[in-house]
Amino acid sequence: MYRALGIVSLLLATNSFAATSCPGAFRAFLSQFESDSSFQTAQIRFPLKWVSPNRAHKDFPDTPPLTLSVTKAKVISSKTPIFPTVDDQRSTPLERKIKITKAGYVVRFDKPDSDSRSIEFEFSKKNSCWQLVSVHDFSL
Repeated sequence: MYRALGIVSLLLATNSFAATSCPGAFRAFLSQFESDSSFQTAQIRFPLKWVSPNRAHKDFPDTPPLTLSVTKAKVISSKTPIFPTVDDQRSTPLERKIKITKAGYVVRFDKPDSDSRSIEFEFSKKNSCWQLVSVHDFSL
């Protein structure tokens, strides 16, 4: 009996720590997500759904997009953040728009006056933290 209570206490303490280590407000979460690569990787729901234009058939605009499942191993091995860092947003430059949806939030980046970079990141809340659940790349 005491052992079971000890395990329950440990689980509650672990969940409490996880809840406090992840900002509850989306904008605070997003600030940490775009500036901390290890936090970013930890808050991606894998496999990550990645949808992008089928560039192999760019002459046929009605070609369905490609849908990929990106693994955690792939993200870690690439050593490139999926989500644009603040420095990337400034240097490219990228316009950021945040939209509330039924499932959570969508953060969209567009390169002003260009179709060369347009991408959406969809976030939803799981347990007590936001997670990146899909990426839709509309870039040409």
